[in-house]
Amino acid sequence: MHVQINGRLPLIKSSVVEYPNGDEITIKLVYEKLERHSSKCVELDHELKDCLEEKAQRRARAIKH
Repeated sequence: MHVQINGRLPLIKSSVVEYPNGDEITIKLVYEKLERHSSKCVELDHELKDCLEEKAQRRARAIKH
């Protein structure tokens, strides 16, 4: 399967495939060889160390302790 993705949006982790007879299955999408991506927000335009969502959660955890 060949797909195009917008690297500025979070990666899709699953999708529904519809067959001509009306049957549907849910597939899990696996991405390989991602150069830059944040595993936290699953976007492709930055790494985890630069992820604003991750930084905010780290700050929140630090405040709690």
